[in-house]
Amino acid sequence: MLTEYSLGSCIFDIECYIGDDQERRRLCYSKLKELKEIILEEEALIRDLREGAWSKYVLNHPSKHPDTKYIIEKLRLRKVKAAKATALPSSHDEWCQEAVDSHKNEFLNAILTSQKTAANFTSIAEICSIEKLTIAKWLQTHSCSVRLQRNINEYLKYLGVVLNQAKMIKFIDPYFDPDPMRRGYTDFHHLITAARRDIKEPNKTIEIHLRKQFSKADAKTQFENLSPALKNANLTAQVFFWDDFHDRYLITDIIGINLNNGFNTDNKLTTWTKLSKSNRNNINDEFKPDSLRKKSLVGNHLLCYEFSLP
Repeated sequence: MLTEYSLGSCIFDIECYIGDDQERRRLCYSKLKELKEIILEEEALIRDLREGAWSKYVLNHPSKHPDTKYIIEKLRLRKVKAAKATALPSSHDEWCQEAVDSHKNEFLNAILTSQKTAANFTSIAEICSIEKLTIAKWLQTHSCSVRLQRNINEYLKYLGVVLNQAKMIKFIDPYFDPDPMRRGYTDFHHLITAARRDIKEPNKTIEIHLRKQFSKADAKTQFENLSPALKNANLTAQVFFWDDFHDRYLITDIIGINLNNGFNTDNKLTTWTKLSKSNRNNINDEFKPDSLRKKSLVGNHLLCYEFSLP
């Protein structure tokens, strides 16, 4: 559900477009502007190949477009390791091949390159010229929903990158129950592990929102089962108990998902749907306490109590 692209270094290179100098600059600018708007609208991730070496190569290229730095800073980059143990790419075609190899290791929605580079990789279906965005199949076939089985492997398949990259995560499930004696949520700690924070990174905001089911003292005892996973992942969490609600969501700073059946694992089929940015922000406020910490900013939810873990 989360879209991730690889951008060819060539799309930022004025020399990779056809025409005289003025025409090349104008075409490069217009295509980069069009692509930036698509990426920002989709809130897509951009794969920063070779642990960030791709973005350094782009920013240091002698014939890059003047707006390159501005565009790169607007993108949400995800650093990934080298796809193969080969020499660092030093040309546009080599960076494109790195993207192809990276896609073989981990799925990419598309690899976007200049028309010139795309012509050298005609057998790779995922490669698309930036000059043909309006007819690109990958852009026309995006789905905002997925069907999956409710088990931890399926959850990690669709949420692994989201949880790893997000800086704010809200698990919203009125019937969440961490009691190890009840089998429905015994795998939840794997989702916490997927959100693991490197000790050098800024702290992440992890929140769990549920309906009041037991006293605060009993709740603290129940939720202590999650403390070891949080400690091992270098995370802390805030747990909120509200008076009553029924909907289930995952809300992050990257994506929002409507979950029909929450985070329990009974292996039955379910459907997840991606939320629009405006709806995601609205739901985020629906589960955010006001300044008095008595009710929600949006809606009429009453906050019963909260506590921190571990």
